[in-house]
Amino acid sequence: MENFEYTDYDKITDILMYLSSEITLKFSVVLSKAVSKTDNTRKFLHSECIYNSKYRNVNESLSIIRTMNTYYFLIDLKNDFLGSIVLRPGDVEILKMLLNQKVLPWFFGNKTAFQIRDNKLYLGEYSGTVMFAQSDYKYLGFTPMVITYEDGRSKQGIRVNINNQDTFADLDIDTFMTFVNIIKCTDMYNAACNLVNYVKMPPYGINQFKSAGLGSGGYRNDMGSYNKRNNFLDNKKKS
Repeated sequence: MENFEYTDYDKITDILMYLSSEITLKFSVVLSKAVSKTDNTRKFLHSECIYNSKYRNVNESLSIIRTMNTYYFLIDLKNDFLGSIVLRPGDVEILKMLLNQKVLPWFFGNKTAFQIRDNKLYLGEYSGTVMFAQSDYKYLGFTPMVITYEDGRSKQGIRVNINNQDTFADLDIDTFMTFVNIIKCTDMYNAACNLVNYVKMPPYGINQFKSAGLGSGGYRNDMGSYNKRNNFLDNKKKS
């Protein structure tokens, strides 16, 4: 089995919560990158500078330099990788402002978007869908809604559309406030540092699997090979 080192890793990702079975909120830190747009040589985020020491009893000294400029939240769409939303620190500040000023007042305040009539929860007046737009094709849309369960109970909720009307997650107020808490309360730089420190601590090579494309993927076994998982090509052969 291969021996992996700290500097072998390209990225670390935390899965923070599931907005639906197909939509996941993650936090990622990129650990390596190309040297430049024209030089595709790999450069790890940790580098060390050697220089003549200013101390008379030491010839050379070392300084550690970390490139910590690529960390982000990811709203990951399981079946549409290109449609996933990357939220960098600047995006998060804008999103936080929209949540505070436009979305949260639907649930908390003098005039909410919900009414109770005859002991039943209804959707009342509200200002319309709140949009967080990165481009014409990448956006989050927030719309209040009443979520009704099979037993007849109702609860305040919100629909989060991602890029279009067909891709969405319906969240009750408790789940939505978990999302809000993560977005508003996470210190992204400190979170990135914690993940980088985690990568640096062995052991390595735990529960390894290959990324599953059309014909590959699976968890690594004790012999160093990969047990294949069900994939498109396997299913195609059986049909």
